[in-house]
Amino acid sequence: RMLVRDIDLLYSSKYFFEEVKRCMKLHNQLSPVFHIKAFRNGVVDMRDGKLRPFSSEYPVIYLNDYDYDPSARCPTWNSFLRQVLPEKESRLILQMYLGLCTLDRGSMVDKIENCLMLYGNGSNGKGVIFDTVKGVFGRSNVSEMPLLSIIKGGDERLRNMAAIDGKVVNFCPEIQVRDMSGYEDAFKSICSGEPQYGRVIGGNVYVVYNIPWMIFSMNNIPSASDCSHGYFRRFLYVVFNHITPDELQNKHLADDLRAEYPGILNWIRRGAKYLKQRRYMFPKSENAEKQKLMVMGKSDVVASWALARGVRFTSHVKNEIFTWVKASTMYNDMLKYAEANDFVWSGTPVSFGRAMSKIGFGNNKRRLSAGAEYKVFGCTEDTFKTPVPVISDINLTFEDTLEVDYDEEDI
Repeated sequence: RMLVRDIDLLYSSKYFFEEVKRCMKLHNQLSPVFHIKAFRNGVVDMRDGKLRPFSSEYPVIYLNDYDYDPSARCPTWNSFLRQVLPEKESRLILQMYLGLCTLDRGSMVDKIENCLMLYGNGSNGKGVIFDTVKGVFGRSNVSEMPLLSIIKGGDERLRNMAAIDGKVVNFCPEIQVRDMSGYEDAFKSICSGEPQYGRVIGGNVYVVYNIPWMIFSMNNIPSASDCSHGYFRRFLYVVFNHITPDELQNKHLADDLRAEYPGILNWIRRGAKYLKQRRYMFPKSENAEKQKLMVMGKSDVVASWALARGVRFTSHVKNEIFTWVKASTMYNDMLKYAEANDFVWSGTPVSFGRAMSKIGFGNNKRRLSAGAEYKVFGCTEDTFKTPVPVISDINLTFEDTLEVDYDEEDI
């Protein structure tokens, strides 16, 4: 139309488009944010929940195929969760962790270092939760990368990190039951949301800053060599103990829940509100703590025993009284704990001492002519005269002093 000759168009179009791409990258780079989401009836900032008209000022790249309705409820979803997760705290942990998916992790001041582990055998509802999460946030916003694929080194990990870049959540429907030994540091780094390196095929290595939230579903626990507090504190367990008989299963429940996506999204947004009111500290769950003790016991019996017995190397309150306990007394008690809970211990008193140092008792030890002693908080010599804890029979109670404005429907 501007009378440019065909020959010039033919030879110049390549350079023209390259210059266009450079200008767009320099002056109009797209940087999506995860707390702004688009729906059929408008755009919503998840921080305030207000519906706004469509506008080019909102950097969104995905349109959710349902309407946003701040008044919508989800009775079928709540009924389903009460059936598969009778424990209130387990439902709240799930709700609050999914609430993180409405936040923009890359711009958060508060650091969340947890991943969510959905643990249990089949026919317990984990699959319905997986399908519903994909439906609410959008299939293209949810990756399904296995755990080992994003923590093992090499070029494969770079490509896998590039594949989950820009996702809201990485929800692996079935974790690989393989040894994680040697990759614990990479696992802790990803759970903490620290920047990772990625690379697409044919491209250069770049930095992935907005790491998706991590949810893993599993029937068995992968083993690991790291048994430190820094490793285990990253796991949030939601334990599915209820198994629904085949004749009572609703095979199309996940499809039925599509009608409740607006209400389920509101349920998730309330989870984010609760977590913020709790200063981003998740509630304690009896089932979760028992599961943690079991997982620790399979990897490090001493760490599991110390946690179950309440054996601490530091005080919890000012001027807390400590006591010196014989190492032999603690070692014999640990052996009884291992036997009572079917844990394998093939070590010696010397290796027990190394394990105690590893969990923090290295500077709380003294040697006497009668043998070594440990400076212990939380228990006395008389504590070890009582029967050892059997994890399945432990009654754990947790006092929650945080004031949270829970919706009656959620508890």
